[in-house]
Amino acid sequence: MEQIYIYRYQMHNTRIIAVLKTLTTKEFTNFVKFVRSPFYNTHEKLIELIEVLQKDYPKFTSDRITKENLLKKLYPSEAYTELKINHLSSYLLKLLEDYLSYLNYTRHEIVYKYHLANELRERKLFPHFESILREMRDIQGKVKYKDFAFFYNQYNLEKETELYNSDQGIMKQDQSLQDQMDNFDIYYILTKLRNTCSMLNQKRIITADYKLNMVEEIMNYLGYNNKKFQEIPLINIYYNIFMLLVNPDDESYYHKLKELLHANKAHYGIELLREMYMYPQNYCAQKVNLGRNEYLKELFNLNITLTEEKIVFIDGYLPERVYENTVRLGLRMNEIQWTYNFIENYKNYLDPITRNNAYAYNLATFYYETKEYEKSLKLLNKVEFTDLFYNLGAKSLLLKIYYDTNAIEPFLSLSDAFKIYLKRNKLISTQRVTSYSNYVRFVKSVFNLKLQMFNYGNDIKEDKLKRVEQRIRETEPVANKKWILEQIEKLQP
Repeated sequence: MEQIYIYRYQMHNTRIIAVLKTLTTKEFTNFVKFVRSPFYNTHEKLIELIEVLQKDYPKFTSDRITKENLLKKLYPSEAYTELKINHLSSYLLKLLEDYLSYLNYTRHEIVYKYHLANELRERKLFPHFESILREMRDIQGKVKYKDFAFFYNQYNLEKETELYNSDQGIMKQDQSLQDQMDNFDIYYILTKLRNTCSMLNQKRIITADYKLNMVEEIMNYLGYNNKKFQEIPLINIYYNIFMLLVNPDDESYYHKLKELLHANKAHYGIELLREMYMYPQNYCAQKVNLGRNEYLKELFNLNITLTEEKIVFIDGYLPERVYENTVRLGLRMNEIQWTYNFIENYKNYLDPITRNNAYAYNLATFYYETKEYEKSLKLLNKVEFTDLFYNLGAKSLLLKIYYDTNAIEPFLSLSDAFKIYLKRNKLISTQRVTSYSNYVRFVKSVFNLKLQMFNYGNDIKEDKLKRVEQRIRETEPVANKKWILEQIEKLQP
């Protein structure tokens, strides 16, 4: 008898479940109250729906929340129609979006007060308005980080003050009008500088046709008003970032930027600091790539500072790519003991989801670079690298070990398996498949030459190595290209 398959229409991967998973326990509890409130919702079935979903928070994986089961729970006497549960889900998602907007709105007290002041002024409730305006000035006076939001909020505050004075018919020079314009100028210049720097940075990485409007005028304006804007560190910082991007050969901008960031670290939040520090990091990396090895130490020290002060941490965790880059920098600086200590000391700061992979892979890299091949092999064979990045990295590292140790059979077996893996895994991007396929092809060619070198005289050796080297240099992309070229250099007679 032909088997009959029962299809269950899942809720697990819907947009509403994806959003609900991001709510903290407190946020979810308050959202349930939000749905129960007749001010926001008058649909009884939505209350029943969220109460059923609440039982499966935060994983939402049980059969209780298949569309069929939800419909049976909410409409026990009606036949199944997917359209009905889809409509309910859409209504609940709309409520959830309103709730997220409310969370964001009330999270920023000064924004909330500004809209309240605006409403009170328009209703001509002036005594109440004046009270809220005083509260806004108190809030602004206590702001720790004078960043983009600070100057924009100060502009809004002065704008409300100026409109209030106008409503009152005050006929004298209004300082709030001047303060409004000054704060708007600062906010505008900062935003233009920040976005211009972001555009210039992206243009170096990808092909982008950005139009940098009014940049020359702003630079001229800053030049004429240098003393005034010197007093605003954030403008000074972004000015030097801009100059660093357009004049990379003038290294004075790098040193000035580093000095400004160090002096003003306490004045800005982590996210803004992380963004600003990205520019000197990129600058150092570019210099290193051009052969300026003195910048290797600069980059290494920047990474240490940003890690120790947790500026690069995201959601309380050290990003695994920062962990890996710092390990590689430590090894390149020949800081062997420091690098080992870093791997061990910071492994518990990694996200638990990727911690085992990141730790094992970086420790294996450490042992490879210190030529402790057995330890490296043991780690690579012990850990199941489920992450695509680590899977590719581990296979690449294994090939290097087999190459260095002249392990012919394991090398040939892995190179064949690696090619099949690249061909069959549909999750790997086309560019990455090409890059690693070229790596496997070229490292195999160099390995064969290495094994045959004793058969040739020096002239033939040089000729064969030169031809392989030329093909490698002319090919893009090639993973681990620098390492392969280093192996060719070692084989030169």
